Amino acid sequence: MTAELMELAPKLRAWGARAWAWTILTWKPPPKRGVLVMSTPGGNSVSVAEHTFALLLALARQVPRLDRAIHEGRWEKSSAAGTEVRGKTLGLIGLGRIGSEVACARKPLTCACWPTIRSSAKRPAREVSVELVPLDILLAESDFVSLHTRAESRDAKT
Repeated sequence: MTAELMELAPKLRAWGARAWAWTILTWKPPPKRGVLVMSTPGGNSVSVAEHTFALLLALARQVPRLDRAIHEGRWEKSSAAGTEVRGKTLGLIGLGRIGSEVACARKPLTCACWPTIRSSAKRPAREVSVELVPLDILLAESDFVSLHTRAESRDAKT
């Protein structure tokens, strides 16, 4: 949300974001304007976790490549196996709201989950039944890795 966009909506009384509003709001409306700015972080955590698995399954089963082949008139049945996710190890980088939901969502697939987190994580690993491991082990041992953390300069140092 920018000042220019806000000016195009003179009757606007409330603005909500299903994210950390302060990271996407580049301009705060002046108090005299009377616009209520709301942030509902976590409001879409389940949807994001489910979408994470949709993408993981699509990539494991090579859906984008096979879709492209079909649209080009080729049927590649012999190379359509891809990789099964069941029994594999999912490495999670970040165990906040979304990472925790991904950890919970992986349970029906019976895949192990090894997250690595900063000490400031909101949910303890035991709540989502995961074993914490160092990043180097996570990267070396995981079959799949999913990143669920904000890109901040302090994260680059850890």
